[in-house]
Amino acid sequence: MILFSRARFFLLLFLLLAGPFLAPRLLWMAGSRHTIGTVAFVGHDGLGSALGISTYPVIFFQLGKDSIFFNGMNGYGYKPGDRVPVRYRLNHPEDALIDQPLSLWGQTSVNLLLPVIVWLVILLTPARFDPLIPPHSKLLIQWKKPFIKVISF
Repeated sequence: MILFSRARFFLLLFLLLAGPFLAPRLLWMAGSRHTIGTVAFVGHDGLGSALGISTYPVIFFQLGKDSIFFNGMNGYGYKPGDRVPVRYRLNHPEDALIDQPLSLWGQTSVNLLLPVIVWLVILLTPARFDPLIPPHSKLLIQWKKPFIKVISF
């Protein structure tokens, strides 16, 4: 049996919801290296798509005697010949990313939106709407039914 305050329970819940989305990117960042790449050309995709044509920079960087090419994110406005900061992993250099916050954290942030919104709704439900976990309550977590019991004061 473990007794949690409401605040500690919500912190633990946030870590359980956000952890699976944040951990892979944090591990990727921890094992990545920085270098400078060059925009080789601007690629186009989605020809005939209902959303139109998307454009993206195709970036290359040197790794030893090899040249590694990868597609960057659209929206930075790079032109052929521009120098670009790049992050890559030694064991998978083809999974390189432009070393900019939107490129590194954009997909992770989008994936976190729904869990964080649900967490905020549960956390910030006012007392007049009878929240699942009322303010100033404790939570008893145990290995037998009921697994989580709210103790109101």
